[in-house]
Amino acid sequence: MNVIDIYQDLKSSFGDEPALTLAKALNKIYEEITTKVTREDFSTLHSTLNELAEAQKETQEALKRLSEAQQRTDKKFEELAQTMQSLTLSQQQTDKKFEELALSQQRIDKKFEEFIQFQKRNEKRIDKLESVFGGLAMVVGYELEDKLYPHLEKLAEKVYKIHLKSKTLRKNIVYENGKFDEINIFIQGNLNGETVYLLGECKAQASKKDIEKFLNTLERFQLKYNAKAFPFFVAYSYDPEVEEYLQGEYPDMKYFKTFEIEYEEYERFN
Repeated sequence: MNVIDIYQDLKSSFGDEPALTLAKALNKIYEEITTKVTREDFSTLHSTLNELAEAQKETQEALKRLSEAQQRTDKKFEELAQTMQSLTLSQQQTDKKFEELALSQQRIDKKFEEFIQFQKRNEKRIDKLESVFGGLAMVVGYELEDKLYPHLEKLAEKVYKIHLKSKTLRKNIVYENGKFDEINIFIQGNLNGETVYLLGECKAQASKKDIEKFLNTLERFQLKYNAKAFPFFVAYSYDPEVEEYLQGEYPDMKYFKTFEIEYEEYERFN
């Protein structure tokens, strides 16, 4: 505010001295008001600036924390990406293993199929061999029976005390159902006035299976004829376990070695 300008404006109305005094007073009031307003404004501005600075500081700290959190998140994402990559690689390796296993299974299936075909061919060969050996066994058995035929009467008399009526080789016993059993040696005789039978089975080498099969035949024969029958077994040789089996399971059934009948050596049966 210009005091002189105020004085000049007031002088015409109030006179020199009052105008000067009033101008000075107005100038003083103006200065006080100006000074007061400026200080308050500065104080407010300073406070506001401090608040802004504090807010800025907090914002920077928050941004710093956010940045650190972002870095941790980025690290987690990177670790997750690596894990996913590892899982993808592992899955690829697993898929490869499955493919290899599938190929291996195909090879196994092929080998198994080849084995099945090989086995079928072998079974055919075995069937042929069994047929050949079966034929040979029958020939041997028939020769054995034919060789023993002249000695059957002495066998019946010396071992069983049976008076012979008839003797037959390879007699077929036919049943009502049409089935039949072939009995290698069939002897009909008399024992103390009673008709009895001597039934013999001949094998080159006896087995437990042969013995059981023969005894089943004997059971069917007795059901058909309802007659007393004496079974006996003849073979070139017996394994020790077969002899033990006969002695332990069927002590009443006599078994012979071929030479005992052929040379009429019955001492062990007396």
